[in-house]
Amino acid sequence: MSKRIYNAIDNFLNEQEFIMEDFLELLHELIVNDPIKPADKTIASRYSFVKNYLRKNYGSEFTEEDLKPMRPPTEIIDRIVNKDKVLKENKLDVLFSQLDIDKILDLDNTKNIYDKFIYLMFISGRRMAEIKEPKYLLKLNRGNANTIKMNLAKKNANNIDTLFIVKLMPNTLNAKQFRSEVNRIREISEDISTTDFNKRLNKKIKKMFQGKNWHSHTLRGLSAIYNYEKNNKEGLSRNPYIMKYLNQDVLDSSLSYQNYKLVVEEEI
Repeated sequence: MSKRIYNAIDNFLNEQEFIMEDFLELLHELIVNDPIKPADKTIASRYSFVKNYLRKNYGSEFTEEDLKPMRPPTEIIDRIVNKDKVLKENKLDVLFSQLDIDKILDLDNTKNIYDKFIYLMFISGRRMAEIKEPKYLLKLNRGNANTIKMNLAKKNANNIDTLFIVKLMPNTLNAKQFRSEVNRIREISEDISTTDFNKRLNKKIKKMFQGKNWHSHTLRGLSAIYNYEKNNKEGLSRNPYIMKYLNQDVLDSSLSYQNYKLVVEEEI
């Protein structure tokens, strides 16, 4: 933990009138807006170190209740939790059957916004934010009604504005229908933050697939592996197919889905 942060805290507490809102803003600037752009878990660790520092050096001035607001922004906490879920999931086999897939495909005509979201994510293999957020543009791919062009998340600065070709699952929606449904669902959910929407979506998925501990990112893996098993007309091997289908930049990314397995229902 940098002495610079501790020194800034000391200066604030010793040299001016204490106002909690100002102190929280200072911590945010020191810990989150650090020019070195710390990782999410580094930010969380820094907040823990700061609270321990305050307990040790200013214990008479701060109660445990005072320390509670000193934590990372909600979106950072959610990213840490979701990443931990994915890491935990990757340690276990994710077994799914045709019955599970049929549950999703049967949502094609649903009026429920979360069911429709599950359906759109699955037939496209897209991340939750890519379906939810308007900044990820969609354009029709002339000459191919079963693909659509999209901006995608987690791309480097050189291709962040690039429109990538995304395959849609055969016998589901064509590109024009898919774009229309995505635009409609974005309009309906525009007043709900991506973080809150994802929490609600995860509750829906857990209710739909009870006992499986699946979440929104699981749909991406299910889509990739199911299409590899059923729609791999080029005969690509597993990892190159997943990489291409999910528009990943490096082959190692596809290894995250090695534990996904399509099995007969009796094997689950």
